[in-house]
Amino acid sequence: MVPKGPGIGRMGWGGKSGVKLRQGCCARDSKKVFIDDEAGANPWHCEDLETVENSIARLLPRVDYRPVPPRVSTHTSMRTTLAGVLTLGLLASSADAAFHLVQIEEIIGGVNGNPLAQAIQLRLRSAGNNAIGPTRLRAWDALGQNPITLFDIPTSVTNGLTGDRVLLTTVAFNTVMAGVPGYSTDFTLTTPIPSSYLSGGKVTFENDAGTLIYWGLAFGSYTGTNLGSGDNDTDFGAPFATGLPTAAAQGIHFGGAATAPSTTNAADYSLTSNPATVINNARTSFTVVPEPGSLAFVSLGAAALGGLVFARRRR
Repeated sequence: MVPKGPGIGRMGWGGKSGVKLRQGCCARDSKKVFIDDEAGANPWHCEDLETVENSIARLLPRVDYRPVPPRVSTHTSMRTTLAGVLTLGLLASSADAAFHLVQIEEIIGGVNGNPLAQAIQLRLRSAGNNAIGPTRLRAWDALGQNPITLFDIPTSVTNGLTGDRVLLTTVAFNTVMAGVPGYSTDFTLTTPIPSSYLSGGKVTFENDAGTLIYWGLAFGSYTGTNLGSGDNDTDFGAPFATGLPTAAAQGIHFGGAATAPSTTNAADYSLTSNPATVINNARTSFTVVPEPGSLAFVSLGAAALGGLVFARRRR
């Protein structure tokens, strides 16, 4: 049996114990400490740290016990233990809350006929969700099968206000945008969405284990499930009506505000303008380069206008 009383000494407990201190199970006000067992039952409240020791001892079925030399304060030992457990619980909770309120705001499936030039833009639905890694983006085929990891997001981003973006692009997209002054992306996707998925598929933003889907965006001929973990929605509904465009410089874009709830992909998304605009976490926006033919037309028009002005001056 575990000895009880002020001289209990150091107590060690872990996965085999019957006590688990967690945020919400152990909260201290100015007078009391509340302790539950691992099942959340048998609550005890205590007036001071000595009684805390006694209550924990009562809840534990068996622990390793080593006497503490008289010079060591058991109050200090218990206070340190409780503080450590609570700190770990709070850190775990805040880490989970640091990235789950995020939506897939925009996807560009290709640029000027190049299906490898792709961009995915995330948007924070609440402040403080910029501790975005570790999470990942995956693409699914039209049946909701054969998932492909597009990128495993490793780290946080700097800006974390409501509405801030995170821009993820392919190598081919970066090449297309190389001539745009000041262009920069936040992350480069390791794998593009497979071309066979562009006419019908789904992209998910999820935890690394794939057990929590924070956002799903299905499109085109997709017929698989479109469920979420409940952080933003439990069901993202019917897919957007068409596949991801690749011929020009368009994408599909969430039409509501950052804080707007998800209804269905079909209702929430629409085609962007042509050319589309992307925004990185530094809050800098870039217009996706227009089609080469459009550039040629603009150049020709400018040259013709310049010639006309010159001719009028000569008169």
